[in-house]
Amino acid sequence: MAFENLKVDQEKAIEQALKSLGAMPLELKYQRSTYIVHILWALELAFRAGLPAARASAIAEIINIYGKWEVFGPNVAKFLRLQKQSGEYAHRWNEEQDGYYSINQSGRDFLFSLIDKKNTEPKNHSGE
Repeated sequence: MAFENLKVDQEKAIEQALKSLGAMPLELKYQRSTYIVHILWALELAFRAGLPAARASAIAEIINIYGKWEVFGPNVAKFLRLQKQSGEYAHRWNEEQDGYYSINQSGRDFLFSLIDKKNTEPKNHSGE
């Protein structure tokens, strides 16, 4: 899936999905990793826009273009492959066919719990 060739209606769907989801939480981490947050955010954006399951390169493109964070497709592919082996986060998405991913309800719930937790944490007002 190459996003540079998207039809106008797909671009509009992505923009609407971005408005409903909100900006990618750039600094949000889970167990010292931003990858899981960024990948789930990209998969959720694709889901809301009605896009089909995406390859790692398309997930990276979503993160780069719409999340405004530079990541490379091979790094996303490696993360997904390692997760498939370890099983730590792989239950947070579906692999529709070999190498095509979409978010599942577990991933959505996990992503929103991380975002909600970030949004409800008290701010440090001491200047530190």
